Amino acid sequence: MAAVISSQAASERLLDDPGAFAREFSLAAPDAAMLTDMAGDLALLTSSFVRKRCTTLRWNAHRTLDLLGPEGDLLVDEFVEATPMSSHFRVDAAAFGDFVVGRTAAWAAGEPAEGDGAGSADAAQVIAAMARFERHRSDSFWDATERFNSEEASGPAAGDHQDDATRPRFVAGANVGRFEWDVRLPYRHRVDPLDQLPRDPCQLLFFHSAREPVLRAVRLRPGEGDLVERALSAGTPAVGMPDIRGTATGGPPGAGRDEQLFARLSWEGAVQWE
Repeated sequence: MAAVISSQAASERLLDDPGAFAREFSLAAPDAAMLTDMAGDLALLTSSFVRKRCTTLRWNAHRTLDLLGPEGDLLVDEFVEATPMSSHFRVDAAAFGDFVVGRTAAWAAGEPAEGDGAGSADAAQVIAAMARFERHRSDSFWDATERFNSEEASGPAAGDHQDDATRPRFVAGANVGRFEWDVRLPYRHRVDPLDQLPRDPCQLLFFHSAREPVLRAVRLRPGEGDLVERALSAGTPAVGMPDIRGTATGGPPGAGRDEQLFARLSWEGAVQWE
């Protein structure tokens, strides 16, 4: 039934030949008969369900799809028709993000940048960077959402100790992305023509702000991305920060650049004390 209401093509196949459709899924005779009886009702649900799924998926890559124009709408339709819906929307969103990233990267590779490459970028490559930007942003949102929901449902973990109460940690959903263009400006504002956006290699830290319920992307200085990724290497939504404070580089806590980075990320809202 899920296959029918989540795909317009599947719904049409069911209406055209219910028996053949049932055989696609190797349904037993009683289940095939029930599906045949319900074919009309399921088809009526398809349009509204597909429309709702498309709307929800678009949120995860809305700026990329807007920049693509009609091609963006076709990408959404193609994904919905080709990909069965997951029972967990986070999985559905990740699959759609990967699909958009892959498709835009392929288009960018087939349309090399014009000019000398020193001060301008081909629009297709900027859009591919935007797709990756939104993929990181979506991951940050879903990681943070799952963390918040988990904490509300289960409370503090059994292994937590009082000594950890003042330990600095990254906020939920923190992750680092590397880009050839800083696409934060075209994400929020119209840049026309898009291929005039200057190439500007950067590392961005994505996180769900500890001070206000918003997603942020903060630019890191050269070399800082490696320090942040090292601190995030435990693979948990909120990890301790000793690496950024100097211990990972062999210096004492509070040494030089690491301590400055720690202070800046605390001010930005990427770090909280738990």
